[in-house]
Amino acid sequence: MATKKEWGNSTWYLFHTLAYKMKDQHFDELKTEFLNLCTRICGNLPCPDCSEHAYAIMANVKRDNIKTKKDLQMFFFDFHNSVNKRTNKPVFQESQMFKYHTAITRNIVYNFISVMSRKYNNIKLLTNSFHRDAAINDFKKWIAHNSFKFSQ
Repeated sequence: MATKKEWGNSTWYLFHTLAYKMKDQHFDELKTEFLNLCTRICGNLPCPDCSEHAYAIMANVKRDNIKTKKDLQMFFFDFHNSVNKRTNKPVFQESQMFKYHTAITRNIVYNFISVMSRKYNNIKLLTNSFHRDAAINDFKKWIAHNSFKFSQ
């Protein structure tokens, strides 16, 4: 069973890294599908309160305002900081974003899948686990089909 820190970090690393590593020429093609997948992932986080909050943010994002890859990166930066403020964690500085530019995409994706695929032995989370597994499987198919559209 992954801790909140483990699945939280792997999810943030995934969102930020893919937003940075998406090749410019594929941004328009990938933006909607990527945001849809992120919304679905947020709706299936292992913590019901976290999931509800994150899903609400993703479901209400004004996608027309995300016109460029930089806009996408800044959306996730602002989203991350809204969560940090809500959870009394330090505000994420823009200078810290460079680590996502240098991350190894394949490793970030594998880590996310590994962490989010762990089983939770809690009957209350069983239904959530089923939906999370389906979301992760759809993400795996999507990233396998589109991996060449991201820098490594």
